[in-house]
Amino acid sequence: MQSAHGGAWYAAMMGYGTTATESLSQSNIAVPSTGSPKLTFWLKVSTQESGSIAYDTLKVNVNGTTLATYSNANAGSGYVQKTVDLSAYKGQSVKLEFAGAEDPYLTTIFLVDDVAIG
Repeated sequence: MQSAHGGAWYAAMMGYGTTATESLSQSNIAVPSTGSPKLTFWLKVSTQESGSIAYDTLKVNVNGTTLATYSNANAGSGYVQKTVDLSAYKGQSVKLEFAGAEDPYLTTIFLVDDVAIG
């Protein structure tokens, strides 16, 4: 059983150990029009893979454009805060998507928690 970074809930993605894709998305997210807007979230990656080759990935997409990619090579024992620059989308309403892809062999689980835009 995994634990959340904050609160009681988190999004668990992938972990099938077979070829799979899945996504979690939300449309109509308002990106602030002032300052340096960014997406922040906490990510925990658990994997059976080894080494630095990215077999299983989690991409952060905004309006269909990939802004960040994480993989089994980012595995660690706990949550790590991630930040993605959204300056190019200042003042816009966007679609945010976390898109996971897993190869047909060993499992990788991506836990996403405490997602914020500001």
